Amino acid sequence: AIECRIVSEDPSTGFLPSTGVITRLETPTGPGVRWDGGVAEGFEVSPHYDPLLGKLIVHAPTRAAAISRMSRALDAL
Repeated sequence: AIECRIVSEDPSTGFLPSTGVITRLETPTGPGVRWDGGVAEGFEVSPHYDPLLGKLIVHAPTRAAAISRMSRALDAL
């Protein structure tokens, strides 16, 4: 299994919180793909809370297959 943490941080500012309203969110689905998130379209991201928006988790029979599945899931996100 592989997990990617989706955070609201801006790497160009030293990973400070990135704020605003989520205007579009399409979470990936399918066999071996799980989204654990607490945000939705219209959610306002505030600098006063944890920047973690969600976790994208995939599993597959092999490491190579899991990497490929995660790549597709991230593209869909």
